[in-house]
Amino acid sequence: MQKTLTRLALGAALVAGLQTNADAQMRKSSPSRTMMSSKSALAPAPMLGVGYKLGNGIGFVGADVIVNPMPNVSLDLQLASTDGGFGYAPAIQYHMDMANGPYVGVGYRGELNTAANLSGLFGNVGWHYMPMNNIGVMGGIGYQKVIGGTDAVNYEAGVRYYFM
Repeated sequence: MQKTLTRLALGAALVAGLQTNADAQMRKSSPSRTMMSSKSALAPAPMLGVGYKLGNGIGFVGADVIVNPMPNVSLDLQLASTDGGFGYAPAIQYHMDMANGPYVGVGYRGELNTAANLSGLFGNVGWHYMPMNNIGVMGGIGYQKVIGGTDAVNYEAGVRYYFM
């Protein structure tokens, strides 16, 4: 477990370092070059999205609501049907670029009305890509610590439609 947590911490540090480097490059580049090279420089990040999402230890049949309260930060709520019950996984994500780039997320997973009623924490690193203005695709992998259950590799994937 400690190796996995160390890897997640190193991944987060790598993302933070890449963001610092990207910010430095943006300050050095000319405005016309910046506008052509970054999709996010052309339009603000969407504020609200809904979609299909699987993973985070709560099942394959799930819905996702994502809110971006400030640049590069997302609040993500996943709801899913699991083991005849209901699962939920709220998370906070940091994105280097909301349109196309890596993200780091941490969250809580829980279940209601299932045989096990397990809960726990998870952390993911992944990639978010918006091939069109209102459509986003994401995928990530990480680690989940399940209280009273088996710790495991965690994954998440989804497709989202953004309203704003």
